[in-house]
Order: sequence, then structure tokens, then C-alpha cells
Amino acid sequence: MPAEEPQTPRAQANSAVQPCGGTQRLQELNVRSAPCGQWDVGIFRSRIEEWTNPKTGNKGASFRCLLVSLSDPTSYLAAQVSTREGHLPPLKKAEKRYAEKLLFRISKVSLLTENKQQFLHCPLKWVVDLARTQTDPLMAGTCGADSLQPQPPMTLSQVRELTHTQRFDVTALVANVDENAREVKLGRKVINVRLLDASGPDKPQEVPFGFFFDDPPNKATLATMDILRSGAILSFFALQGKRTESGFSIESSKDFFVIEAVGERAAQLKAVSATLLQTKQDERACLPVHAGSGGKTDYSLLPGKGEFLQDHGWPQRRDRPSGT
Repeated sequence: MPAEEPQTPRAQANSAVQPCGGTQRLQELNVRSAPCGQWDVGIFRSRIEEWTNPKTGNKGASFRCLLVSLSDPTSYLAAQVSTREGHLPPLKKAEKRYAEKLLFRISKVSLLTENKQQFLHCPLKWVVDLARTQTDPLMAGTCGADSLQPQPPMTLSQVRELTHTQRFDVTALVANVDENAREVKLGRKVINVRLLDASGPDKPQEVPFGFFFDDPPNKATLATMDILRSGAILSFFALQGKRTESGFSIESSKDFFVIEAVGERAAQLKAVSATLLQTKQDERACLPVHAGSGGKTDYSLLPGKGEFLQDHGWPQRRDRPSGT
């Protein structure tokens, strides 16, 4: 069923449904449950994205956001409204209706199935088509609304097990940020960032990634660098893990963003952050630095073979026999 026409925030409040009753967990959203279930969610990082196809010159645009579960902020997924040839009026309406931090009960959910899962960074690997989904505004004061922010559940020990190209989100402490950026090509630079957490069974876990940006940096890039160097516990979104000829490397994708972390995992990391930062390099379990990111790969430290299989939520690891 098509979504209703955009309403003002006051009109939405007047027509809002009662929250947190008779809804399902967002992890239970899938192709079979989408037509008959209902879920309470909040809007996060809503925006209109425009682009030009470099091969054809055709323009495109979409309204995009994240839908965050009000009962469990570690459960969230992508949503969008798309138009042909970047037609903006419907996207402007969607941007107004699905403004940041507004809350909705979604039902008769339409899922987009053409998206490749390796490019979906959220823990729930679905994309909701808001234009074909029933969305009813929730009343102000809904449970979970005050702290609406996605909380990535993935740990660095899980990141170190990845062997296939995919995007992911993670909450971690920044151990180090390069002071000097390296030029990778004209007008493009990279800095290395080392992440740290206590998710390992024996040692603190360290994972490096390359943060790529255009040079000279714009305001958004400078703001990102400031938060990376802030010393806060951070949540990183849309990091890109890649299989390479020399192992596995991690870098920022075009959809990458970072925010100060909240929630239980952030609190746990904050409590041990001083101890983690005092550990020496040889006391940490480190993902090898890919040669393209400023160092040589140590093959003795490469993770064992494995792959992540997607069901309805966060992927589960399945070991494979060596050599397959």
C-alpha cells in the first residue's frame, strides 16, 4: 500500500497511533513476515542523495535513511524512496515526512530485493521501500525515542574473521590516527586509523582502516577528522572490508560516517578505555595492515578461512574446510 501524503509534524502527532503494543522485533522482518507484521521504528540520518552516472551522464537521486528499532537500537536497516531520472518533488515530500528522529509504525512492508548484500552495511540486510510501505506516525514520548541512535553490535574480533568483501558497522575506541595523510592520487588522500576494543578472548583486538578523502578536505571531512581524534568511543558506519591479493584490507566506503557511540557497548568500552590504550602493540591481536594502507602484510597473522551467511539478521559464521 502506498505511503500517505506528507503531513506536518503537528498533523502527524494528531493522527499518531499508540506505540509499543502488538509489534514484532525488527530482527523478525523478512520476506514472509513483511506483508503481515508491524514494527515501531525511528528515522535516523535522513537525506536526499544525488549523483551522475560517469558512463552515461544520466542523473539519479534517492531519499535515504536508516530505520532504527525503538525496542532494540542494535537492530536497524536501510530505507529509501527512489524516482526515475532524479525527479526531486517526491523525494522532497519524503524528506519532509520522514524527518530526522520522527517515529513510525511500519506495516505492509515492501522490501527491495535487488540490492547486493555485500554493499548493505546495516546488521539487518534488507532495504525498505518507503513509497510502498504503510507508515503510521507514533505519538511523542514513544519508548526509545529519547535515545534514538543505531548501536552497531559487531565487535573487532568479528571483523578480524571476515574474509569476503562486505560493508559493516562497528563500535570501537580509536587507538591512533595518522597525523600525516598520504596522497593516493591527485586530489585524493588517505590516513590510517587504528581501532581497539576488548572483544578478544585473550588480548585486546586492534583493526586498522584507511580513511579516504578528497584533497583539499571539505567541512564534512574536517569534522570527521575532529571526531576521530576526539578520544570518544565511536560508532563507525559503512566500513568496507575487501579481499585483496595480499590478504584483507578495510577502508571507508562512499557511505561512511562516524558518530559518538551510545548504549551498553559504548559504556563498556569507556570503562576499560584507559587500560586498553596502555597496552603495548605486541599485547594486542592485530589485523595485518594491507600494503596499500601503509604497511606490509604479515601472513602468519591472517585469520582462518570462514564466511558469513545471511539469514534474517546479523550474519552467522560458518567454517569451511581448508582449501575450499
